[in-house]
Amino acid sequence: AERELQAVLEESGTPFIALHKENLKSEGRSAFFTDIYRTRRGCFAGRRILVYNAVEREVQIAAEVAAPETVTVTGMPRLDRMHTWRRAAASAAAPERRPCALFFSFTEKTGLPFLPRKKLAGVAGNIEVLGDGRDTLAWNELTRLFHDAAAALARRAPDIDVVIKSKADRRALDALRRHVTAHGDMPANLSIISGGDPMTLIAGADAVTGFISTALFEALAAGKPVVSPRFAEAADPVMADYLIDMAAAVDYADTPEALVEAMAVHARARAKPSAELTADRAALLERWTGNADGGAGRRVAHAVLATVAATRKAAGKAAS
Repeated sequence: AERELQAVLEESGTPFIALHKENLKSEGRSAFFTDIYRTRRGCFAGRRILVYNAVEREVQIAAEVAAPETVTVTGMPRLDRMHTWRRAAASAAAPERRPCALFFSFTEKTGLPFLPRKKLAGVAGNIEVLGDGRDTLAWNELTRLFHDAAAALARRAPDIDVVIKSKADRRALDALRRHVTAHGDMPANLSIISGGDPMTLIAGADAVTGFISTALFEALAAGKPVVSPRFAEAADPVMADYLIDMAAAVDYADTPEALVEAMAVHARARAKPSAELTADRAALLERWTGNADGGAGRRVAHAVLATVAATRKAAGKAAS
């Protein structure tokens, strides 16, 4: 998006380095973005791109927007603090509080191919029509049942604090509030929080659930039990290419009832995190976040400083 700025800076001898965040691409989204990068984005004009994982690196190389030597996997820097928190929490006394179940809200199009457009683009609904079957893909039933499960847990388990973390979008937030109160008043032990940093919420939770979100990997790094829904559209083979397989590192709930039960069991157990990750969690974090060790920030710093040093060395040779 900043190709002109990249070119100007590089022409003046200043390295342009992109730190590409998120990078959570299923097989279906990888194919979608390979095409988008190739046909819509254009070639990277800077010096280096730092990405979370090898999946994103392969997409950019396949799309021919960046040369292989330009794209470096450094991992997800903000995950470092979750590793630090887990190690400290493993040896600290458990805080006195009520059990807490944390639901990360998502929308019908989360993790699916779609092209949002700026308001001034003149595109109806600010979403570009792809013109193929992918326009109709949605997690309609999954989204409804997931949020129903959060409300059901709060009503059935007054001893558990249920928190729904929503994006900071007013319309989405209003729709969420209407949904959870559709069958009655909002339970006193249920709260909806929008925006902000999820780290505090994850640290204060005893069970975490969500769908195709880096927040789930933050929860895994924090040593928290994670439950993933696999019902409604998520159980449809047609949608399989758009799922992120979290393997044995999480519990899968194949019905809304199973999600409610699993979250209640984990919340009430209030298990302390272990200082060291299990092999399953470490492998999953390495694949999707490039950060199973808490050292991504150090790798980013090293990559930036190495680029600066190489630039200065080249400039010195040119001057001599």
